[in-house]
Amino acid sequence: MSWKDRIIIDPEIMLGKPIIRVIRLARLILKNIVIYITILIIMNITVEAQAQKIPPVSQTTPAVTKADTAVQDSSSARPQYRDNTKAMTEKEMVELVANGIDRSIGILKLVSSLMGVLVALIAIAFALIGYFGFFEFKKWRDIREEAQKFRDEAKSCKDDVENYKRETEENAKTVKKIVEEARPLIENIKIILKDTEEEKNILSQQITKISLTEALPEELKGKLTELGKKIEFLETLGFQLTAEDYLNKATEFYYKKNYELAIKALDKALEINTQYANAWYNKGVVLDDLGKYEEAIKCYNEAIRIKPDYAEAWSNKGVALGNLGKPEEAIKCFEEAIKIKPDYAEAWYNKGVAFGKLGKHEEALKCFEEVLSIKPDYAEAWYNKGGALVELVKLEEALKCFEEAIRIKPDYAEAWFNKACAYSLMKDKLNMLKSLSQAIVLNPVKKQETKTDEDFKDYWSDEDFKKLVE
Repeated sequence: MSWKDRIIIDPEIMLGKPIIRVIRLARLILKNIVIYITILIIMNITVEAQAQKIPPVSQTTPAVTKADTAVQDSSSARPQYRDNTKAMTEKEMVELVANGIDRSIGILKLVSSLMGVLVALIAIAFALIGYFGFFEFKKWRDIREEAQKFRDEAKSCKDDVENYKRETEENAKTVKKIVEEARPLIENIKIILKDTEEEKNILSQQITKISLTEALPEELKGKLTELGKKIEFLETLGFQLTAEDYLNKATEFYYKKNYELAIKALDKALEINTQYANAWYNKGVVLDDLGKYEEAIKCYNEAIRIKPDYAEAWSNKGVALGNLGKPEEAIKCFEEAIKIKPDYAEAWYNKGVAFGKLGKHEEALKCFEEVLSIKPDYAEAWYNKGGALVELVKLEEALKCFEEAIRIKPDYAEAWFNKACAYSLMKDKLNMLKSLSQAIVLNPVKKQETKTDEDFKDYWSDEDFKKLVE
C-alpha cells in the first residue's frame, strides 16, 4: 500500500465523523513513529562517526630511476603515510560511542514519556466527551472503538520504545567491552604498521640506487622483493599508496620480466601524479625493452617536458631513435644529455655507437676514448673502440682493446670473436683459431657467423678452420 493510499479516508467519515477521522489519522501516524525515531537515531550516530573519520595519507618512498645515476623528481608531491589507528584514540572511540548512545537513550526516554502523556490525554478527553453527552450512542460506540484501538497502538508503541531503549543500553555495554578487549590488538597493529613503514623507508633508500639499464645486484634482489611485500601489506590494510610506491612496484615487476604489470603500476603512479618525470622515464625504458620505440619516445618526451635537464631521458630517447634507424637525430639527443651532464659515460658511449652506424669511425673513436676516461672498466666501450680501430685498419691497437674488454669480462663472446677477426686479418692463423674456439665455446652461434663473415674468407677453405666451425 502506498503512502497516498494510507491517508485516504471514507467520505462518510470525513463528513459525519470528524473525531473518528482525527483518531484514524493519528493511528496511521503512530504506526510509523517508532520507525522514524529509529532512523533519526541511526542517522545521528552515523553523522557523528563520519565527522570523526580522518582519511589516511601516504608515506613517500624515494623514486627509483632507471638511468646510471638515480634522479629524483623535484616536481613530485610527497605526502606522508599516517596510521589509520592514530586518527582516534581508544578513549575517544569509547566516549564517542557512549555519547551517541546516551543521546539516543535520552530521545527514547522523551518519546516514551510523551507516549504515556498521550494515552492519558486520550482517556481524559473521551471521559469528558461522555460526561457532556455530545454524541449519540452509536457515534459514541464507533468513537470508543476507534479510541480503544488508538490507545492500544499507543501503548504498543510505548512498549517498543522501551524495548529499543533496553537494547540500546545493552549494545552500549557490549561496544564498550569490545573496545576494551581490542585495545591490546590495536597497540600491536600500531607497532606492526610503524615497523613496516620504517622498514619500507630503509629499503626504498637502497632501491633508489638501482639503475634499470643495468643488471640488478644480487644483494638487492631479496630487498626489492621484501619492499614489494611491505607495500602490498600496507595496500591490503587500506593505505592509499603514493606514486613512489607504485614506481617501486614497477621496478620489482621489471626485474621479474613482468613488463605488462610494470607498465600498469607506472600508469597508476601517473594517475596519482601526472607530472612525475621519473615514472614517465621508467615507462619509456620498459617500452624500449618491449621494442615499442615510438611509444617509448613519447614517454621520454613527457619526462623531458616536465624536467628539461633530465640527462638520462635525453640519452634513452637517443637510443630509441637509433633503434628506429635515425642515428642523426639520436646524436642530437646524446649531445643534449652530455651538455647537461658532461661526465655521462653512457651518453658518450651511445653517441660513439651512433657515429659508428654512420660510418664516422674517427668521431666514434673519440667518443669511446672519452667514455674510458670517465669509466675505465667499461668493457663494452673497450670492445667498440676496438671495432672502430679495425675499421680504421689499426689492428694492433684493436687487439689491445679486445684483450682489455676480455680482461674485464672474461665471458665476453663478442670480444673473443672480434679478436679472432683481427688475427684473421693479420694472417695469424694460430691465434685466430684459439680466439675463435673460445668464442664458439661461449656462444655456439658464432660457428655459423664465421661462414659468412668476410674477415674469415681467407680461411674458409682451410681444413683446421672447417674442422672448428663444422
